[in-house]
Amino acid sequence: MRVTIFTVGTQGDIRPFIALGRGLAEAGHAVRIATGQSFQPMITGAGLDFAPLAADFRHIMSSEPDTMNRALNPLVVARTARRRFREAADPWVEAGLAAARDSDLIIASGIVTRLATAVAEATGTACVQAQLLPMTPAPDLPPMMLTPPRRPLPGIVNLALYHALRFATWQVMAPAINDVIRKRLGLRALPWYGPYFDDAANNRILYGFSTHVVPKPKSWGEGEVVTGYWHHDEADTWTPPQDLERFLADGPRPIYLGFGSMLSHDAETFTRTVMRALALSGQRAVLARGWGGLAPPPELDDRVMVIDHAPHDWLFPRVALAVHHGGAGTTAAAVRAGIPSVIVPFFGDQPFWGWRLNQLGVAPPALPRARLTAEALSAAITAAGGDTMRQRAEALGRQLRAEDGVGQAIETLNRWGLLSDRRPGSQQGDAQKGSAPPLPRRFIDAAGAAALVLMLSLPGIAMPPISAGAQAAEAPSEPAVPVVVAPVRAEDVPLYLGGIGSVQAYNTVAIRSRIDGQLMDLRFREGQEVAKGAVLAILDRRPLEANLKQAVATLAKDQSQLQNAQADLVRYQGMKEYASRKTLDTQQAQVAQYQAQVTADEAQVDYARAQLDYATITSPIAGRTGIRQIDAGNIVHAADTAPIVTVTQLHPISVIFTVNADDLPAFNLGASGAASGPATALPVQAYAKDNKTLLADGTLELVDNQIDQSTGTVRLKASFPNEDNRLWPGQFVNARVRVAVRRGGLTVPVTAVQQGPTGAYVWVVSAEGRAAMAAVTVARTDEGRALIDKGLTAGQLVVTDGQYNLKPGTRVAPQPSRSADGRSGTGAGPA
Repeated sequence: MRVTIFTVGTQGDIRPFIALGRGLAEAGHAVRIATGQSFQPMITGAGLDFAPLAADFRHIMSSEPDTMNRALNPLVVARTARRRFREAADPWVEAGLAAARDSDLIIASGIVTRLATAVAEATGTACVQAQLLPMTPAPDLPPMMLTPPRRPLPGIVNLALYHALRFATWQVMAPAINDVIRKRLGLRALPWYGPYFDDAANNRILYGFSTHVVPKPKSWGEGEVVTGYWHHDEADTWTPPQDLERFLADGPRPIYLGFGSMLSHDAETFTRTVMRALALSGQRAVLARGWGGLAPPPELDDRVMVIDHAPHDWLFPRVALAVHHGGAGTTAAAVRAGIPSVIVPFFGDQPFWGWRLNQLGVAPPALPRARLTAEALSAAITAAGGDTMRQRAEALGRQLRAEDGVGQAIETLNRWGLLSDRRPGSQQGDAQKGSAPPLPRRFIDAAGAAALVLMLSLPGIAMPPISAGAQAAEAPSEPAVPVVVAPVRAEDVPLYLGGIGSVQAYNTVAIRSRIDGQLMDLRFREGQEVAKGAVLAILDRRPLEANLKQAVATLAKDQSQLQNAQADLVRYQGMKEYASRKTLDTQQAQVAQYQAQVTADEAQVDYARAQLDYATITSPIAGRTGIRQIDAGNIVHAADTAPIVTVTQLHPISVIFTVNADDLPAFNLGASGAASGPATALPVQAYAKDNKTLLADGTLELVDNQIDQSTGTVRLKASFPNEDNRLWPGQFVNARVRVAVRRGGLTVPVTAVQQGPTGAYVWVVSAEGRAAMAAVTVARTDEGRALIDKGLTAGQLVVTDGQYNLKPGTRVAPQPSRSADGRSGTGAGPA
């Protein structure tokens, strides 16, 4: 069989089809991939035939900077896409016909799907779709290309949005498809509503993602097959640079920073934000420039390694987590490697993958590029590096690595009769008839269209969400599935709030001279612990001692004169009958004058003595000296800006950190959970950057008196004894404050909690040994445990490993787990 695959896009869009093409080639078929010219070396290097399509995605992105920077705005994208599709349509017709020559099967994907189906219709060639993201409407999935909502929408709303987006997409593509491609191929124009509500649109579809990431919606029929990911692996054939291998081996696992083909109008500003976030997080990093042209500064410290390219299947298993744009290819590589992600979506389907990974618990909420800040990205990196997401990601990765997506896709094509040695008897018509959807699918399409009309006429309509329990179907009897279980425990659960903080010295003093003079001696060592009042430096005392002696002598002289004047005044007062009034007044004035002079002299003596004291410089606080800034022998001045040395008080020491302003009410709670304890009595813990190593215990001293409006956070100050010097000024730590204790809270291992379209759920094991889904409300997760608000009772058994093999009603064979404290995971009763 001769198979031609039509696809265009970035590397993440093309590589899965190279993997599918290689699988088909290994099965004995001749495979050609029609795509942009830049991918020819990659395709021919994989042993496949190449056919060019005029679709340089990198050129399109670089020539549309305004569109790329507003790419999450559907209207902006639609205007650009309509023009670009129309420009590409003419050359696509000839290139498409040339690519499909002598083909027995055409596989259509992505934005060239309608080109490929038109060519197949014109040449009478069998055609099937293969897509990397959900394109079929479903009640329990938000539609592609729209930013997913924070809360699940009712199913009828999702369907309506799907059909609205389909209709809008058709309006963008119709001029290129009808007026150019189909007209030049001699085909009838498709109707105004597009190809979505008749049999011509309902080809069978292979979906190249995993049901463990996006479960197949119950509304989809047999014509939609989710095969698993199609991975084009290069790890076994790629030779890594020696400096990259050395960097990976020289310390803890770094994080990966790369945004693939995404471009920004200001790559330098975007890169600065990313690098600032990296510095705040304190992580080592491998930074991939990619097509997008990240612009790291020329001089980087040894904690950052910049690369141009490394295969994801080789690099990702060697990093702690991946910060990326959320493209389908990069997302697939990250989840398969079993590492958490931090997603910064730019446009298209990227917000959907960010939403889905967050739902699965392997990524924090996505951070749209337009609103990205260094602080938010740093906090997301810290969250993704925690035990909870790491354990979830590892479990998901094990499931994905056990899949054979390419093999499943080829098996499906064989089952559909599309890889037989003969073409279908009635060519395209048979393929279409064989792939027509069953009645329920047609009904859902019609319901979606009706819902769209209803929404347009009544925009305020609201529908109740569809519960997970109402959608669960009873599974047929099957052999017992081995699963690992753990009991729901009732225990006192401390509730924490926290964030990234910086360590600050409790007091910091810059030691400067208060007088001018020569620095004669330094009485400290750099880094020395000094007591309060300890002598640090000595200035030249000689001129100051001379000044003091001069002031003392002047005082003595004036005191003698005062004494003589006072004696004369006494004599004059005793001779009132003989001395004139004028003489007596003059003598009294002279005494007052000498008294004032003596007072001035005394002040001058005090000043000279103080100046002499200033020649001995002491430390006003107990602390540690820093680096000496001035050497002995130099002349120092009171106006100098540079200090002699800086002394910092490390015992105690402070940590300034931030929490969300919405959490402020929690600080009215005491340790018991009652609204009686003062906020400043709350205990605080400081952890290292790995969020695992406890550095110090302290207490909360201050909740700031105002909220930072730019970040929506409030600053907190905590004090730590720091007797072992594990905290150091300028150090970044993860601080958390215990605001309450939940008495008798229900907890389960975090690996038990799964995320579905309608929210969190767990698998519970009934007394009859069967699995059932239970919707739960998770209050928070911490230290490998999830605190459950609703949905469970103490003593129930929940599944912590093996969930992906379960359906409601499945008979299970529970296996005990071992908790960190050595207790059996199947022991009943609260802790």
